[in-house]
Amino acid sequence: MENDQRDAAITHLIDRIYRDARESYALAAYVEWAGAGGHPSDVFDPDGRGYVADGLCYLLTSALCARLAGHDDRGGNLAHQAQLVATDQRDHVRDHPVERAVFSEFVGDALVIADSEKAGSAYDEAAAAYEAAAPNDPVDWATQPPLAAATELLLHCSRNTSQAVEWDDLHGANPADEEYLAHRARYKKRVFPMVVESVLETGILHPPRGTTEHRSDDWQCPDCGTNEVNWTGGEVVCLDCSARMDSL
Repeated sequence: MENDQRDAAITHLIDRIYRDARESYALAAYVEWAGAGGHPSDVFDPDGRGYVADGLCYLLTSALCARLAGHDDRGGNLAHQAQLVATDQRDHVRDHPVERAVFSEFVGDALVIADSEKAGSAYDEAAAAYEAAAPNDPVDWATQPPLAAATELLLHCSRNTSQAVEWDDLHGANPADEEYLAHRARYKKRVFPMVVESVLETGILHPPRGTTEHRSDDWQCPDCGTNEVNWTGGEVVCLDCSARMDSL
């Protein structure tokens, strides 16, 4: 089962109607936490693969959309909800130390979007937790659902901004580095506040990157003229400016 609310939220991002995107992203989070979205595990399932983190990604995106719509108070409320869920997952639901570390990372993300000065200490706690966990295969962990969702939050928010982030920026280029996972928390501490500031200054949150095609023979952007395609949330948009593409 797919999460139709997420697709609706992406459509609202394309249309730049951030009030509606806020609502749809929040509902997408609640759908995931009820186990009614694309994955069967719910927010209280300790044996689930961590897809609750997808809900955190959606709720924090909702919070940022609220701020884009001019409602900092609602954005703060949504970010606080995400902080509470992440804290509960870390302290009471998750057993593996790497998973507990990523939920500490999500606490930092929530505090950044809420414009709290406490975000830095949350990221420091996450970095220390990753180091203490010292998993044998950090690259494998980085691709698991909880960490993938925390990565997606940053990559999505930074798309087409002056602070655009790539995978290797977040993790470092050396997977053998014992600080491979801790690096992501330290990197977010430094960069995520600037990403959020850039989004708020420009007033634009682009839709997330989905399946892409470069130099397409079938699609062209009516706004900037490129043939760079992004299929996301059931929409076909320009990879560069997020306008809906014209079929050739």
